[in-house]
Amino acid sequence: MSRHETLDKRHGRLERRLLESTGLLDGYLDKWPQVRQVFRLRRWRGATEETAYGITSIPWSPGSATQMLAVSRHHWGIENSLHYVRDVTYQEDRCRTRNRNKAQTLAAFRNLSIMQIRRRFSCVPEGIEYYGEFRDATIAVIRPRTE
Repeated sequence: MSRHETLDKRHGRLERRLLESTGLLDGYLDKWPQVRQVFRLRRWRGATEETAYGITSIPWSPGSATQMLAVSRHHWGIENSLHYVRDVTYQEDRCRTRNRNKAQTLAAFRNLSIMQIRRRFSCVPEGIEYYGEFRDATIAVIRPRTE
């Protein structure tokens, strides 16, 4: 069993994470032959406690809990920096497009616009407001350069 714990103070609150991983089930999970370790991640924020379980194909080692906690934090960084912006700023969840191709195309355009805005602005809503007000700047961003 490998275990790693972190304690951070972010956004004015204390966050504690404890990840425990083991490779002892390797070989017992016949339906998932690629599984090399299982883990339990417990998170405490203020008075709330949350537990998540996971499986991975990353080989187990005595320090794998540290690695798995870093992977988990990286995953949530992506979730918070991209998916949250798409869900909240672009209100993607309210989109009623049912055609899969159209939904994927709209998601790709949202990702492209987020990428373009982040090149110039630190705050996506600020960039949306700017490009909404200055239409010529918007066109200049998407117009192909002729050299």
